[in-house]
Amino acid sequence: MAAILLFSLAPTVVLAGGSGTTEELDYVDIGDPGSEVGHLLLGWGPVEPATSGGNYGGVDDCRVTWEPGRPDRRIFRAASFLMTVPCGYQATKLELTVLDGLADDSFKVYVGFKKVYSYTGEQTGTEDWITHEIELNSRCSPCRTCRCFRPSRILVTIIATGPAWSSFDTYGQLAVDEARLLGEPCQPCRR
Repeated sequence: MAAILLFSLAPTVVLAGGSGTTEELDYVDIGDPGSEVGHLLLGWGPVEPATSGGNYGGVDDCRVTWEPGRPDRRIFRAASFLMTVPCGYQATKLELTVLDGLADDSFKVYVGFKKVYSYTGEQTGTEDWITHEIELNSRCSPCRTCRCFRPSRILVTIIATGPAWSSFDTYGQLAVDEARLLGEPCQPCRR
């Protein structure tokens, strides 16, 4: 079961097992077009709050996975992006900063085609940004005789699972601000 923690800016944390340290492997600020370059975002709504107004928990840029104007179409509830795992590393954790706002902001996360996390929104009547820490069981990026030819890519898909709320047509649903991929160095290759 994944833990939910307050957002931390520290890129290195200590984990049990492996090399003992975790490093930031990739990062994307969703809603910042410069940061999104190279992450192949698909299915996202426009940059908010610049497009629709609203508070969005006080953040200056984010996007929604389920964009306004499509409340009855299930296929448009999902949005995805790619994260990069450098050669010689394995991904161990994905941190997603998601708005638990006024709607039912429940969601599921898939890495590739495997569901790795689900969250049931709190609906407290407030707008709170929560960083969800999702443990990953990945292998080391491909290498041959300890020489990596290219980094591997991870497809992350986030699907809104709550029903559309009363202001959906204006603001959409399930706002996401940041994604951070953490990992650790692989054990040395064996010949």
